Amino acid sequence: VIIVLQLEILRTECTLIGSPTIYEVNAPQPKTGSYSDGLGIHGSMISRAEQGVTNIAYSPRQGLLGSSTAARAEHAVKNLPFSGFYGPMQSQNAIYAKMQQLSLNSHKGQRLAVPWAFGFPGNTYGYRVHPLYQQTPPMYMNGGPVTNNEGPAIPIANLNPYLARWTIKGRVTGKTEVRHFGEGKVFSFDLLDAQGDEIRATCFNSLVDQYYDKIVVGNVYLISRASVKPVLRKKANPLNHEHELILDASTSVESCSGDDGSIPLQRYNFRQISEIENLDCSSTVDFLGVVTSVSPSVTIARKNGPEAHKRTIQLKDMSGRSVPITLWGNFCDVEGQLLHSQWESGLNPILAVKGGRISHFNGPSVGTTSSSQLKINPDLPAAEKLRRWYAAEQEDDVYQTIVQINDEDFGTLSQPDLATVVATISFVCSGACCYPACDLMFNGEQCKKRVTADGDWWWCNRCLRRSKTCEYRYHIVCQIHDHTGSTYATVSQKAARDIIGRKAQEFYTIKDAVQNGQEFEKIMQGILGCEYLLKMSIKKVAENGIVVKRVIVEAERLDLSNSRRVLGAIDKLSKDNSSSSVGDIEI
Repeated sequence: VIIVLQLEILRTECTLIGSPTIYEVNAPQPKTGSYSDGLGIHGSMISRAEQGVTNIAYSPRQGLLGSSTAARAEHAVKNLPFSGFYGPMQSQNAIYAKMQQLSLNSHKGQRLAVPWAFGFPGNTYGYRVHPLYQQTPPMYMNGGPVTNNEGPAIPIANLNPYLARWTIKGRVTGKTEVRHFGEGKVFSFDLLDAQGDEIRATCFNSLVDQYYDKIVVGNVYLISRASVKPVLRKKANPLNHEHELILDASTSVESCSGDDGSIPLQRYNFRQISEIENLDCSSTVDFLGVVTSVSPSVTIARKNGPEAHKRTIQLKDMSGRSVPITLWGNFCDVEGQLLHSQWESGLNPILAVKGGRISHFNGPSVGTTSSSQLKINPDLPAAEKLRRWYAAEQEDDVYQTIVQINDEDFGTLSQPDLATVVATISFVCSGACCYPACDLMFNGEQCKKRVTADGDWWWCNRCLRRSKTCEYRYHIVCQIHDHTGSTYATVSQKAARDIIGRKAQEFYTIKDAVQNGQEFEKIMQGILGCEYLLKMSIKKVAENGIVVKRVIVEAERLDLSNSRRVLGAIDKLSKDNSSSSVGDIEI
């Protein structure tokens, strides 16, 4: 209910607009009374409200403000018994019309006849009352947020379920295969906009047939009127956006003619391979590395479903670490076969992996999923930098034999020497492979000395303090050998994790805490007899004489197929040289 407290007359006379029909006050009035069509107010009640307004002593200078009659007018309106849905609106029209009549001095005692279509009974001044039941209700999905109606293009980052009108413009950076579930089917594709934000769109059933061939990786599209839903399974959707698009029959997908240079071709968030062991299992990450080996394709028989193809490659980056990447399905047959061909010809291609899934089973590894994306030799500054780094590393690698590092004067008392050896681990001293180390700071660095259990605490004899926690560390001594001889070496923490494939605390739990002998033997059998590329630090130490300490600082398991490739290249070169020699003799 609106109460008018002050009115100001701007004009006392005005010119009539149009040709209204004028009739006298005493002319027959429309039928009044109690209307049952939703008004819920009697005509006599409106008359009393009009009378209350008419009796107000109104002054153009003073108005109603501060007058005692204003309160009476307000009281008259408040006491109207509105019972219908449209009652307050109808009463406002009646009071407002009466007050307007006060200013029509030039037509005093006259009224304007208004057709019935422009108002309900009692609203004789033509102010249209819009019945709410005639308004078109907004469209909601399941009683939730508005999700339809196109609008101007907005950044993907601004998409949310409560935005009514929107259109996004994005490049398709990846598209999954069609997956079947029962009688249904589904596929997804990822969109990237000019701001670098991404979102995933999904099509089900009949929309798969409509859009799968229409959506082309690399093309730019305008999309509107799709449902914006929260991402429920983050493992299945690794993109950073909190929502995803579900296309329906009303969705508009329009291909943009020409290429939009403002939208990048792809977005990566590369992580170092050395970070894998600290990342959660089943999390998805992006990697960029050099392909150092490619295995042949292998067929896997599944219990429920068709056979699967897989291929394993080794990827190495500037952290100096390597990780096996398992390519499944089409990745194995398409990108995997291309990588295998390049590697067989003596090349080491650069591979960008987007959305690889991390696993810690039998050591860190990465596998592709249906939403992963692979790019061979991407045109990226980081890829070119990695290529130069790997070429320089290959030139610096000069292999030594174990006899050489034993006999030659490797290492000094002041500075260690580095040597690279291809050797096999033949024995591991398994007496105390791990130990609990002090995690307190001593002289500005971590203590790392062995601690002993003291109830619920750990006691360090070096720090002379107790700590609630400790850090488990490797202490592995192994024997290595090649075709020239053998020697013993200590394994560093980093190299031990690469060889064992587990963190020190996990290995301690298996060997000492749980004493799972079967699992321990399985790990040992996976190490012994395997060939590694070992980088060793050799230094002489004055301990009861001059002692040579050999420490394995890096360890990379070699793939026998790599040796097969080298032997094949040597054999081909030998045949080419033989053919050239024979040809010279014939000439």
